[in-house]
Amino acid sequence: MLERNPWKTCIVILATLVLIGAAGLEAGLPQVKFAAKPAHAVLVVIDGISYKAWDKMDLPVLDEMISSGTMVKQVFLPPAAHPHEGPYAKLHTCSIPNPILMAGTIFIDDRTIYFNEQFFPKLTAGFVVNAIDYRSLTRNYHYVHQKGGTDADAAETALKFMDMGRPAFLSLHLQDTGEGGAATMRGTKDVPWKNDIWHPESPYRLNLSTADLLLGEFIQGLARLGLLETTAFIVVGDHGQADTGWHPLELWDPAVTTAVLWGAGIRSKAVIDYAELIDIGPTICALMGVSAPATALGVVIKEALTGAAPAPTPRPRLQENMNGQFRDFRAMKAAVAELLERSDSPAKGLLYSRFNNIVRNFYGIERFIEWPRFKTVDELVEQNGKALKDLQVFSAPLPASAK
Repeated sequence: MLERNPWKTCIVILATLVLIGAAGLEAGLPQVKFAAKPAHAVLVVIDGISYKAWDKMDLPVLDEMISSGTMVKQVFLPPAAHPHEGPYAKLHTCSIPNPILMAGTIFIDDRTIYFNEQFFPKLTAGFVVNAIDYRSLTRNYHYVHQKGGTDADAAETALKFMDMGRPAFLSLHLQDTGEGGAATMRGTKDVPWKNDIWHPESPYRLNLSTADLLLGEFIQGLARLGLLETTAFIVVGDHGQADTGWHPLELWDPAVTTAVLWGAGIRSKAVIDYAELIDIGPTICALMGVSAPATALGVVIKEALTGAAPAPTPRPRLQENMNGQFRDFRAMKAAVAELLERSDSPAKGLLYSRFNNIVRNFYGIERFIEWPRFKTVDELVEQNGKALKDLQVFSAPLPASAK
């Protein structure tokens, strides 16, 4: 995540809000008859959008898209770690959920295929972001624009590319909402929005409102170009946000975001309770009639697509279960470590050895780069479940002197 001056960003965004308001977005989105199948898919990543946003603030553009499209209330992902050194950092310059989003799998290594590569070279694809942190994800695009600036800069560039290149797939990543979350967390004590992203004046809330309105302006631009009727939109976060700002690994909310699907080929007035970030890529591929990468493990969100029969059974909540394992193991590990530290048992050394062996069998987010040794998400969940149970069994008979 880039370091920015939140006050400078707020001034720029306030000016953007005034300009967008003057453009007349209050009139609503263009009324068009969408095609049954899209010719263009636009993935809009609003960095760090919280699944709580729908209940906390007005987002007029996204709300209108939901009214005639599909809403996914909660989209689960692994904790949004961003290692800056070690094996992962040699592969990627961005946080862990971003390659997961583009790969359709939580198993990321140097052989991973990203779903944008399924369009290349026969179909045109583009990538636009107002940051430089995502350069490791720009392989096999026809057009890439990544540099500093505001969400407004990125949205303007993306619209120009839609006009110039008429791509089958465009990824537009709007960075400023996530930056606003970080700024809210870092705010000085004298600001009223310190550690409260939902405060009316918080940078997070302001930036998310701006992203919403910029999305509306982008949609209007596509209508002027005659492209809207054949475009499908998939709006999602790369991660969620803590109420206090940013995406700490220890908290639940940063590993949950939300999604809106709207446009050509998208079912109207559908509400889906649960999906996973790995489902986004396969769903876009299904929309566009492109094969998903062979390594993708996500499922197509069929309930969001017109003409697709809903899945016969609900999607297994594997990522939600896995995140619960991370939370429970972290708490139990800390508690057991404290008990052992206070223990005066003559077998303390042996107990520590057994404890460490159990810990080595649990694959948390800090061991993300090792996850590909498992063939399926089910296997990883099963392995971590066994380690969690072993730790529970181990902790029960600890010497009374340790308790």
